[in-house]
Amino acid sequence: MRRVVKLPDIGEGTTEAEIVGWLVKIGDTIDEEDPLAEVMTDKATVEIPSPVAGTVVALGGKVGEKLAVGSDLVVLETDAEAAHPHPSVAGETRSDEPGEGKPLAAPAVRNRARDLGIDLRLVRGTGPEGRITHSDVLAYAERREAAPAAVTPQRDEIEDVPLVGLRRAIAEHLQEAWRRIHHFAYVEAVDVTALEELRAHLNETQKERGRLTLLPFLVRAIVRAAAEHPQINARFDDDAGVLHRYCDVHIGIATQTPAGLTVPVVRHAERLDLWQAAAEIGRLAEAART
Repeated sequence: MRRVVKLPDIGEGTTEAEIVGWLVKIGDTIDEEDPLAEVMTDKATVEIPSPVAGTVVALGGKVGEKLAVGSDLVVLETDAEAAHPHPSVAGETRSDEPGEGKPLAAPAVRNRARDLGIDLRLVRGTGPEGRITHSDVLAYAERREAAPAAVTPQRDEIEDVPLVGLRRAIAEHLQEAWRRIHHFAYVEAVDVTALEELRAHLNETQKERGRLTLLPFLVRAIVRAAAEHPQINARFDDDAGVLHRYCDVHIGIATQTPAGLTVPVVRHAERLDLWQAAAEIGRLAEAART
């Protein structure tokens, strides 16, 4: 029996979503709630789970393609024989059974392996029942990096790498920023001895308010600098021929994540004191990583 899984309404008024990555391929046998695809709207990236068990017989599009809500996402064969050809645990088979299904690993581990370009069938799982863990994936990646690189002939070729999902959104925003905003760098050596003494004193005397790093102090310094020099917090509107000076101060915090460097934004930093800024920086960093 065929079952068509539609792209669901993810909410918040979205009408379409981009296919960021397929978590299954044609011929895969899956269980109910196994993730099918990772899709991205203009608000979030989410995994779409399967409502039923079955065998994948068709995919609704290519990575990078945008589908309207309600479009065919995946077609499954759901008869009992096709859906369960061999025993599995949560839709995953043991990692020592190459070619007979998906290795035993959590969705987050599969995503990490996909980001690193690792075939989980080559990874030995050290978890319960042979389950592959994050540590197993990272250990495999380290061994791969340490292996001697093969000597390849010089090639005068250009490789086109499609950008999809978050990477494409970041590239588009960066390109727009470079086109519309004058970028500059300012480097200065500063003696922060007194600042470090203040930070240590506040952390010792006001522990109940949270721990302060240097970042919230830098945020407060940028807020004050932006108020004294409004030209640095401005944007030229070439259509209207005017310069927009902003009272609001939004500060990007570079954060290393498993998917690469991202820059979550502390919005309305001018409204935050030191501890509020510290809490928001911590919240954004954790959200970016997870």
